[in-house]
Order: sequence, then C-alpha cells, then structure tokens
Amino acid sequence: MRVLDAGCGIGDVSMMLAERVGPAGSVIGVDVNPAVLEVARARAHEAGLTNLVFFQADLSELRLEDPVDALVGRLILMRLPEPVTTVRELSRQVRPGGIVSFQDYNLSRCRSEPPTPLLTRSTRWVIDAMRAGGANP
Repeated sequence: MRVLDAGCGIGDVSMMLAERVGPAGSVIGVDVNPAVLEVARARAHEAGLTNLVFFQADLSELRLEDPVDALVGRLILMRLPEPVTTVRELSRQVRPGGIVSFQDYNLSRCRSEPPTPLLTRSTRWVIDAMRAGGANP
C-alpha cells in the first residue's frame, strides 16, 4: 500500500504505518511545520525505515503525482481552518475504493461524572487557548 499521513507531526503514525505496509509499501508524511519534519526524518532514519518520506506542504494545497491507497490523519482536523474542505480535497488523491481514516476528538464534549471543578476549569483553558490559536476544539 501507498499511504498518505496528513499532518504527520513528528512521525508517530507515519512510522507505525511504514512498519505495517512493509518494505513493498510506502508512506508519505506531510506537515506544514519544517521543524517537526526534521525530527520525523531523524526518527525514521534512526528506526531504519526506508519506505517513509516526509515533506513540507500546506494540506489544503497538497497535490500528489500518483494516487494513494489510503489517507490517514490523527489529531489534525481540529487544527485546520476548513477541515471538511481539506478532507474533501485530500480524498480526491485516494484511488477509487481506497481508505480515508481520521482520528480526532471533540474537546467541547470533555467532562467527568461526577463533574469535577479541576477538569471543568482545565478543559475550558485548553479550549480557550486552542480557539485563540485559530484551532477548532
């Protein structure tokens, strides 16, 4: 399989995927942040993963030469200004019958039973900070 990891960060998911697809497969990790990509490249090199490449791109503008068999993303949707549009565009780069899978969470639904003041307060801080940074928690 050829897999695209959208918003790969330091490469955790990309590296797991590279191990799963094996030497006959390949993984493309994409992130907008060059600093995290340097970390990802170093980690992949240290792990001996030769079927994994990382490159910098804005996901909303990403265009691959060939389609992928799978598109994945973990904890990226909340960071995108237009997540639905971006996923729609990225999905066009997946071959017909391919896989599209994103894992994210909705912080606005975070709570405990019974309610605890500390969790309520700290969740509000995280939500406020994310919104201030332009993310959609």
